[in-house]
Amino acid sequence: MQGSGDCTDVYSFARKETSFKKPIDIFAPAFIISGSRLKTPQATCRIKSVNAAGERQRLVLGCANAISASEVRVLMSAQPDGTLKRYFNEQDTMGTQYRRCSR
Repeated sequence: MQGSGDCTDVYSFARKETSFKKPIDIFAPAFIISGSRLKTPQATCRIKSVNAAGERQRLVLGCANAISASEVRVLMSAQPDGTLKRYFNEQDTMGTQYRRCSR
């Protein structure tokens, strides 16, 4: 989840499963990774591949929503403090930071 909001505002934690709280805020800057799936409030993606791109990881995702399906490429890196950064492209040096929400 991006920002300093409360995880319980976005996620619902039930048994072993995490999901987006209903009604889903489609604009929430958040995602759920489970196995080879990455889910956002608007789409469900299959992680097709993960490859090193310098200090970052390049993920190739096959994503689908109610309207379309497409391949998406994402650059991410794990940070020493346990957060993740997502980068707009290879030239992006700042990235967008996401923190982990857990039960």
